[in-house]
Amino acid sequence: GVWTINPTKSLGILLGGVLPVEEFVFFLLTNIMVAFGFVLIWTPQSLVRLKGILSRIRTRREDATLRQELNLSQHPRHTRR
Repeated sequence: GVWTINPTKSLGILLGGVLPVEEFVFFLLTNIMVAFGFVLIWTPQSLVRLKGILSRIRTRREDATLRQELNLSQHPRHTRR
């Protein structure tokens, strides 16, 4: 859809005669934050941290599966599907 900025809520400063300064600042800041996010994710320290997090998640899943299997084996009336 098409949207506009309410002139009563705007500073009234237009860049190039058409682009409200608020819109320019919004898009500038969001692009900067996205770029910083990518840089942060791709640093070697972040990759090491991510591998550790994924390893802990995998271990917890394996532990939960093992606990479930042990619990089911202790109660023979429950059968696996």
